[in-house]
Amino acid sequence: KWGLKALWRHLDEKGIDSESVWASIIDVVIKTIIASESSINSQIKAHVRRRSCVHELFGFDIFLDEALKPYVLEVNISPSLHSNSKLDHNIKGGMLRDLLNMSNFQLPCQPDNAAGAAMKKLGYPSDWAVCPAAGVHLQSDEKSKHACFANGHAVQDIRDLILDDLTPDDLRILMETEDEFGRRGNFLRVFPTMETRHYDQFFDVPRYYNILLNEWIHHYRSTPRLGIKFLQQQAQSGYHLLTSRPVADQWIPPEGATTRTFLTGRLRSSQMPARRNTVSSCVGVTSSPGKKSAPARRNSLSSGSVASVRSAAAATRTAQPSAPAAAAAAK
Repeated sequence: KWGLKALWRHLDEKGIDSESVWASIIDVVIKTIIASESSINSQIKAHVRRRSCVHELFGFDIFLDEALKPYVLEVNISPSLHSNSKLDHNIKGGMLRDLLNMSNFQLPCQPDNAAGAAMKKLGYPSDWAVCPAAGVHLQSDEKSKHACFANGHAVQDIRDLILDDLTPDDLRILMETEDEFGRRGNFLRVFPTMETRHYDQFFDVPRYYNILLNEWIHHYRSTPRLGIKFLQQQAQSGYHLLTSRPVADQWIPPEGATTRTFLTGRLRSSQMPARRNTVSSCVGVTSSPGKKSAPARRNSLSSGSVASVRSAAAATRTAQPSAPAAAAAAK
């Protein structure tokens, strides 16, 4: 029995491009998860109350033929975690440590328990444990935004606008994703990344959060610290905690774009409005000739501030799709 590092070393010694083999394995892992994504998503909606307490570890059995082309033999929903050797202990022990750290299981917050008391002391709303964490109590404007971008996902000019006006739910998803990424240990995020946009065609239904995370990663591809700083400022302002907002602060389709154009996906580049002349508070303010500088809307991002979540490079090569895809452990 070999670990993956030993296998890559053996292939390299034979003059074989191990990076290419690994990339092809990641490809079949992603496609396998996507093939079952619709069913998984339905089961989660039916049986899971809060998205912060659902994680899955899959065990992939991968077969390489004589041309080193990978084939999925089976996917175990309950992979063996027994350690019968020092190698097993070293690999599985570290994987379990990172899995539990990344999962960050949260105790349900009730007014009469320690978690609830701590949340109250921090100033969280009394219904925080029910509404945002469950991920199903979206405001009407948030539901409209989800529908608009899911239906217009194929038009890149439309996708580019998703970060222009972030809702409280958007911020919660981005914060949870960045927090999880920071706790990943030796796990490797394989979806979404800078190279995974072409997998959109394989989904039965376009997912709003996939689009949101994909555009976030591309937007902050070169200056990830700005993305982290932006989210930290939103956390300090408490905007992500809001469960109701004045009409003036709710999301509306960008100027020059109607809900109809979003839903039909017919908005052409020539019809797209210019990006709002606002920048995130972590960058500063904007000014126009003859106009006074005005503070940016606190949940808007600048098209000029280039950025992306850190490219998911991990110390080891364990194939692990992060949220929203399920985690997968390559055997």
